[in-house]
Amino acid sequence: MMISEILQDEFELIRSMAKNKSLYRSLESRQYYIFPNNNPVAFYFIGSLLSKCPKRSLGISIVADEHDDFFCQFQTWSNQNEKCKLYTTYPLDCLYDININKEDIHSTVLFFTPTTPHPNIDTPLVEEKLKYSLHLSKITKSNFLLFSLILEPCSLDLPECVIAEKEFELLFSKATQNCPGKMLLYLEKLCWQYQSQIDIRVIRCDGVFGPGISNDGVLGIYDTIHKLSKTNTMDLPLTDRQALVNASYIRDVVLGLLYVLIKGSPGEVYHVSNDSISKFIIKTLLLEIAKKEDILLSVDSPQAQESVGMRKILRLSSNKLRALGWKPNVCMKEALQKTYQAVSGQTWDPSILSNHQGKLKRIQELELCLLKEVDRICKKHNIQYFLVCGSALGAI
Repeated sequence: MMISEILQDEFELIRSMAKNKSLYRSLESRQYYIFPNNNPVAFYFIGSLLSKCPKRSLGISIVADEHDDFFCQFQTWSNQNEKCKLYTTYPLDCLYDININKEDIHSTVLFFTPTTPHPNIDTPLVEEKLKYSLHLSKITKSNFLLFSLILEPCSLDLPECVIAEKEFELLFSKATQNCPGKMLLYLEKLCWQYQSQIDIRVIRCDGVFGPGISNDGVLGIYDTIHKLSKTNTMDLPLTDRQALVNASYIRDVVLGLLYVLIKGSPGEVYHVSNDSISKFIIKTLLLEIAKKEDILLSVDSPQAQESVGMRKILRLSSNKLRALGWKPNVCMKEALQKTYQAVSGQTWDPSILSNHQGKLKRIQELELCLLKEVDRICKKHNIQYFLVCGSALGAI
């Protein structure tokens, strides 16, 4: 498995963003034990650490299953970099055969993706990895970070759909049905049993997408791009226009992880999430990015529209993490463009972006486009118009 140019570019951009914020200054001289558990954020986290990193100053031990989607790439990294070691977790007994240098480890990071239903919640497969990683942190006196990626929608009958860290715990601790939130709290409870002995931090994240991520859960961005690029079709159900979701680009998510790892307080829980957006707007942006003609749009019938109520999906609030200085840096249009490029094979076209993160030049470009449209309409209908008081003068 070879890393594509777009993925390598993303790794380097993450590293560049973190370096500009002085996060990597304290990361480069540390040792890490990482349990990916088939989590794409772990893949990006490791890739960004290894990207153009001084080999003498960094050590990464990856403990992964052979069925992990990224296992082949982990093997490649391990073969290419003597500071990157790969261990297998199958059978589970192999965990305790790992030769550990207790003096060097700074952080142990366990990635997890809760799902529902979860009939195997009490089986060793889930708990043993967590208990081992906590044990590893304890004997090495290293930091421990649990990163949970929630792919499935967490739905409860509530008027408010954006929840903070403590609200999440209160809501799902009382939930009776099996759901990702309840399973996540179960594992977090195991972590807090070691709180007096280990420096523990917890991160929850929902709605992650980006190049190389084929499972983005409730967002459905990968499937939408694949269908649009291959069959020239797109579904636009009414629920897409009503439901709001958190859609966080992978680059911003990894940067949030680094913020918590470096600046977060022990014993705290943080949420990584972007501002809420409707799936309808996401699909509208993808239509603009695709630049395709004769796209077949499938919409609800009037009868179906009348029967569909407002769909509520609980979304995580990232205000606590933003207080540390983190914020999303990648505009939605650019994030979707890079993802579309990776899935469809389309050539990167920066000119398609309609959002340059508030830069004056781009605002002027948009003003000029609006002015040209006004001019076209006025000429078509023989309407005389005037520009006064400097209207669009800067744009012209």
